[in-house]
Amino acid sequence: MLKLVLLTTLLFATAASAKGLTPLPVHAIKSNPQAAAKLVALKAQAKPVSTLKSFREWKSEKIQASLAQVDQTTRRVQDLRLKAQSPAQKNALENVEQQLSQEEWNLEIAQDLTVTDYLVLYLASQNVSGKFNEAAGKLTSDETAQVLEAYVRNMNAVPNHGQGLLPSAAIQNR
Repeated sequence: MLKLVLLTTLLFATAASAKGLTPLPVHAIKSNPQAAAKLVALKAQAKPVSTLKSFREWKSEKIQASLAQVDQTTRRVQDLRLKAQSPAQKNALENVEQQLSQEEWNLEIAQDLTVTDYLVLYLASQNVSGKFNEAAGKLTSDETAQVLEAYVRNMNAVPNHGQGLLPSAAIQNR
């Protein structure tokens, strides 16, 4: 019986390792095979850690990055204002003020990002198997509604001789 438990545990450990989970050391399996078997079974059932960000995480990350840029450039502008005496320093100040203006605009854009932006700019670029299913599970009902509204707007924008959104059967019979 002990050999069967040991063999089963080793098979589970191999399967867990193939799924990217940390395998158990052989000495741990041999010293207590029943406990090792239970642990391996639990590890094998564990879901892999998601690499996709939710819409809120993605948008928050974009806003935080933009805020950091604005803060850093604001400090540079303040420092240059104190030092700007020569024409070269005044020119450098002007360039950094333009950069700050651009970064403030980028922050506004980040704050206005939508679920559609998330799908187009972030999710479409991810090379993750099942990314749309995983992302759909992370969307709130309001975010899902925004996606559906954008889809309908997009479908209505497609030229179809003024007929608006057509059911799929009507499209197939054209």
